[in-house]
Amino acid sequence: MEALNLVIIFIIATIVILFLIILGGYKTYKKYNLLYLCTYISSIILILMVICNTQLNPRHFYPDHNNKFKSLDKLVDGTWTTVYWHSDKDKLIKQISMPGVTHKDFSHISFLTFRKRCDYTKCSIPLIFAHKFSTFIMWQSIERIYYKLNDVRYFPKIFSIDKKTYSYIQEYVPHELNKKTCPDNFQEQLKDLNNILRQRGYYIDDVHSKNFRVSNDGILKVIDCEVYNEKELKIQQFLLSKIDGSWKSKPKGNRILTWNDGRKSLSDICV
Repeated sequence: MEALNLVIIFIIATIVILFLIILGGYKTYKKYNLLYLCTYISSIILILMVICNTQLNPRHFYPDHNNKFKSLDKLVDGTWTTVYWHSDKDKLIKQISMPGVTHKDFSHISFLTFRKRCDYTKCSIPLIFAHKFSTFIMWQSIERIYYKLNDVRYFPKIFSIDKKTYSYIQEYVPHELNKKTCPDNFQEQLKDLNNILRQRGYYIDDVHSKNFRVSNDGILKVIDCEVYNEKELKIQQFLLSKIDGSWKSKPKGNRILTWNDGRKSLSDICV
């Protein structure tokens, strides 16, 4: 299922639930009186608060697939993704983590939950959903690169993906982006990537300087990003503006989008 379809289903379900709640309130008011209506609304709010603050073990719903890589050397323990060395040192294994494994602080998310932290064995229902939904979107981007953009030289080649465990094997890009490693023709490379994305109808988002690396032959590689079509991007920007406090303003750029949230862009490093 495409990410856009999932968002649409979620929005429709939310509208239906709100409609049923409002309809129930209206019928309560018509049949009884204002006191009963206030009691009805208070009960709904109480039920929602209980649901939103109930702590569950996320491992009951989403296993920690990082366990199968325990014998491998770990390169990066990222917020969303843990990176391991492959037996072939020109490759990496990337595992998108489930709720409470590495991403634990949700203080930037606007949800009706008092404890905005997700631990390995304890996490509220809204945070479990928020993390799972985010990783679903991330995986859609991985699949889109694998099936639609794997021939583009500005993305590290993805050799295989495992949809069941949200893990994949990717080309290792050896050089960190800095002033010394930044290619002299980086602007031409960005322009070329922009043109390719425009031709294929995609945008890539959250491409700050840390999500670029440089190959031995001086090619910029986007090692982490989200890939959206135009409709998905509009929905993503709308949702983030409503629920994510870390989202300061609209992304800047053409097809390669960088947030205005204080993180350095490629141009900040290379110019």
